[in-house]
Amino acid sequence: MARSRREGAVLLNVDVGGGTTKLALIDGGEVVATSAIRVGARSHDASGLDGAGRRALARELAGAIVRAARGEALHGLDLLDPLPAVPLPSVVTLSGGVAEHVYGWDAADHGDLGLDLAAAIRERAAELPGILDRPGEGIRATVIGASQFSVHLSGSTFFVSDERILPLRNVPVVVSTAGDGSAHEVERRVRGAIERSGHAGAVAVALPFGSEPRYARLRDVAVGLARGAGERRPLVAALTGDVAHSVGRILEDELGVSGGIVVLDGLELSELDYIDVGGVLRPAGVVPVVVKTLVLGPV
Repeated sequence: MARSRREGAVLLNVDVGGGTTKLALIDGGEVVATSAIRVGARSHDASGLDGAGRRALARELAGAIVRAARGEALHGLDLLDPLPAVPLPSVVTLSGGVAEHVYGWDAADHGDLGLDLAAAIRERAAELPGILDRPGEGIRATVIGASQFSVHLSGSTFFVSDERILPLRNVPVVVSTAGDGSAHEVERRVRGAIERSGHAGAVAVALPFGSEPRYARLRDVAVGLARGAGERRPLVAALTGDVAHSVGRILEDELGVSGGIVVLDGLELSELDYIDVGGVLRPAGVVPVVVKTLVLGPV
């Protein structure tokens, strides 16, 4: 947005993630329109496809992204209304995990269609409504067109296993429910929420805790979180009920979860939120948290 304001240009940012592609049209530094489609590096099942099949699927998905950038309707893939015909962007930039491949900042295969999709987007760059340009820096999971608020958590409202893992930036939120509260049900629902999100890296699992903070219940939540999150690290969770420190202790001391644990409390989070978690501020012993909500409008 700063670039659009500085240059007086109309900019289109296309954020290509795991499960969705989000588009933000920016004029004079202000977001004037947004759209989103169900296309990303993990949005379509490529298992069982050979190299040619994967490339063909990637070309199809890249075509959908180009059409969305041009304001065309994509029936069956639209999550929001298409972009308007005006203003027309003169510059297109990319963000999100696939952008890292497009710009050559990440050459690793993450077990999805990211590399093939990036190659297909580069092939069709001339069809975009503006010149494809590089942003000033890598902006994986950057939130474009967002509102935000800041809070400071202290005492029992947060747990951090190792302060060296902080700060965390732009961690996407996935919202789960606890179901009947058993460890198995928490695990099933957390895993399902993460898989549906399409995010390949660390996520913040938002999980309501409305019960009395009895040990058995806290342990079930901790076990379900640990199993549902699998090997994703750091393990980041946002709970309600002033139980963050207790759940964090169970995860580290009793379940032996390693690789970094961050448990937060007292946050009202939803899908399309991203959080930043700053370092612990001494001597107050508080953690600053910024919650950023992507502004997309009604579906």
